[in-house]
Amino acid sequence: MHLGRVIGRLVATHRYQGIDGVPLQLVQPLDGEGKESGGSLVACTVVPSGPGDTVHFIDGREAALACPE
Repeated sequence: MHLGRVIGRLVATHRYQGIDGVPLQLVQPLDGEGKESGGSLVACTVVPSGPGDTVHFIDGREAALACPE
């Protein structure tokens, strides 16, 4: 599990099958002190959040389990 801050929302004109209707957000990873760590990434959002919110995010197979399909 990683810590990050939502820095924006994205709109995709083409999506992978199974994530239709799942909102996409741009997330900036943070270190343990809340400072930026690495480049930003795109994340599927399964809980309500918006720009400026601090969030936890996961990657790998576990991340796919949170999506509807």
